Amino acid sequence: MHDHKTRSVKIPCFEVTTIAKFGDGVEGESIYYKDVNMKQRHVDYPIFHVDNMTKTDSCESSVEPIQKPTLTTTPTTTKDDTVEVEVNGKVGTIVFVNGVDSGDDGFER
Repeated sequence: MHDHKTRSVKIPCFEVTTIAKFGDGVEGESIYYKDVNMKQRHVDYPIFHVDNMTKTDSCESSVEPIQKPTLTTTPTTTKDDTVEVEVNGKVGTIVFVNGVDSGDDGFER
């Protein structure tokens, strides 16, 4: 999940593979990190540094599926200047209106 305001990325689980060459063979192992927070170092370049991460045994239990956000029924035509809609989804979801971040997650707590 990318937060453009803070230029940070939150990754629920991240797999890193090490590779080492021993003689004629190549061996490697996977290392898993959960709750990885990365921040973009400069606004113009996609280079990130790691703020926080926790080593874990696997990604199996750390990735939770979330429900897809849904809209309630909305009118197809209106004479009004504004139309109120209700979005049902996970708290913290970013709401876009006409492709622009509304600046509000839109969910009551």
